[in-house]
Amino acid sequence: MQNFEKNILRCIIYYNTANILEYYPFTEDMPEKNIKPYSNALWDYGCSLSGTNLISTNKERLTLCLLPRTLGTYSRNGLSVNKMHYKNDAFTICW
Repeated sequence: MQNFEKNILRCIIYYNTANILEYYPFTEDMPEKNIKPYSNALWDYGCSLSGTNLISTNKERLTLCLLPRTLGTYSRNGLSVNKMHYKNDAFTICW
């Protein structure tokens, strides 16, 4: 698992520091301020602008926000999501 995490982090670091964003819509002042077309440079530039308002959060909330969204159905037969069915035989409905 640690090797997987290291590889993911390397990919993120590469993408943010070396991957050129060819079709990013630059504003008129970006070339004057020598802003490079990399994700990290554009992020830093955006944070330096007046009126930037970053919202603080915690790890759990961030993780929940980044989880993929999908629809499922819940019935007496269990939970169905993405053509997969989940059932807990110990579950009972209490009225």
